[in-house]
Amino acid sequence: MRNLMQERPRAVVFDCDGTLLDTEHLWQAAREDVLARLGAAPSRDLLDEVKGMHYEECGRRLAEHTGRPDQGARCARALLERYEERAREGTRAMPGAVSLLRTLDNGRIPLAVASNCPVKVVSSGLEAVRIAAHFDALVVPGEGIRPKPAPDVYLQAVRRLGTQARHAVAVEDSEAGAAAAKEAGLRVLLVTPDPTEQGRRFVDAWTPSLESPEARRWAIFVGNPG
Repeated sequence: MRNLMQERPRAVVFDCDGTLLDTEHLWQAAREDVLARLGAAPSRDLLDEVKGMHYEECGRRLAEHTGRPDQGARCARALLERYEERAREGTRAMPGAVSLLRTLDNGRIPLAVASNCPVKVVSSGLEAVRIAAHFDALVVPGEGIRPKPAPDVYLQAVRRLGTQARHAVAVEDSEAGAAAAKEAGLRVLLVTPDPTEQGRRFVDAWTPSLESPEARRWAIFVGNPG
C-alpha cells in the first residue's frame, strides 16, 4: 500500500460488481445458469476468464465455449435477465465498502463508478445499498465508450471528475479491470485475497478486502486533506 500513500489522489474511481457490491457470485450463478441451459458445465478457467467481462462479450464467449457461436446475442440477453432476477432477491455492499466511502467523503474527494454493466443495473445496485449519493459520476459502456478491458470507462470517468488519469486511483477486484485502469493511466488498488503473480506486478497495491487495516489506512490518508 506504500505506493499509493506517497501522493494524495485528486479523484478515486471504483469498479462496481465485486468491488463495491457483493454481486460477483450472482453473476457467476447467472453464467452457470446460461451454460446449463446450453447443456454445458462451467470450467474454472472459463469462469476466471469472463470475470469482469461486459455481459455482451461474456455471452459471446459462453456461446463459443458451447460450440454455438451464433447464439452469442441470445446468451447475453439470458445472462442479463438471470442476473437481474437474482439481484432482485437482495444485493449487499462488499465488506468495508460503506465505511471506506464515508472516510473518503471526509476529504470531499471526487468519486466515480466505472462499470461494464448497464447503467440501470449499476444505479439500482448502488441505490439498494444506499451508497449512490457518494458518487459524482457513473460511467458505463455506450456510444463511443468501449467496455473493459479497453480503458474508455476510466478515461471518461476522470474527465467527468475534472482531473487527469495520473492524479486518480482506480479500485478494482479483477485483473482485467485493473489492466483497463492501468492502460488509462490511473494508479490501481486491486482488491482480492489472492492476486496472481502477474497481478501483483502491474498494480500499484493490493489488499484482501476494503475492510482490511491497509485499506482503512489508505482511506484515512486520502480522506484527510491535511
